[in-house]
Amino acid sequence: MGVTKIVGDGENWSPNLGLEKPKFALDSGFNSGARMAFIPLHWFPSPFFGWMLAFCFCGWAFLEFVNHLIGKGIRLGQTGQSRDRGSYWLLIVMVYACFCLAYAGRAFNWGVVVGASQYLGLGLMVAGIALREWAVVALGRYFSVVVALEVDHQLVTAGPYRWLRHPAYTGGAIATLGFALALGSWVSAALITLILLLAFAYRIRLEEQLLLAAFGDVYRDYMARTWKLFPGW
Repeated sequence: MGVTKIVGDGENWSPNLGLEKPKFALDSGFNSGARMAFIPLHWFPSPFFGWMLAFCFCGWAFLEFVNHLIGKGIRLGQTGQSRDRGSYWLLIVMVYACFCLAYAGRAFNWGVVVGASQYLGLGLMVAGIALREWAVVALGRYFSVVVALEVDHQLVTAGPYRWLRHPAYTGGAIATLGFALALGSWVSAALITLILLLAFAYRIRLEEQLLLAAFGDVYRDYMARTWKLFPGW
């Protein structure tokens, strides 16, 4: 008995078989992936947008994993200094809470925004990731995930540190805010910004106390000519 072959693009699909016409491979794959990730397809302007968001998020997660491995290897030695006081774990908890909040905001329809705002969010996410990684590269071997100084620590003023004292946090905040907007909730984006600024304020206070103790007037002069997180602040 002859049966028409079913292929992924529906080229040889026959209505006489009583079967639903197959979707294009990209659309079908995205629907499957979206269901697995518990993110409905209708949240996004297009399947391609959803793929781009997923790609950026996975890339970001990978970069943060690498950053963590690098940052945990700081060499304190006998005279190295640390003043973390739980800020590392506070940031970990706050960041995970922000991602949950970003999802919940869209799931419960808190201030839903679609279309152009979501593309803006994706752009902010990419820009934030880029700024954060630029800061990590500029710090080089002095990058740490805890508030600490190496034995021979030098004050870094190159790269984004020419203008901002904590550009890695600036980038992280922008990227997380952008992720919330890309999912489609301005309420989540606003709450995330507030949460991260509070968490960063505590972390920054500890860092700057340590840097002032280590570098004195050199760091005071640096503070006088740079912004903390954003231009004007």
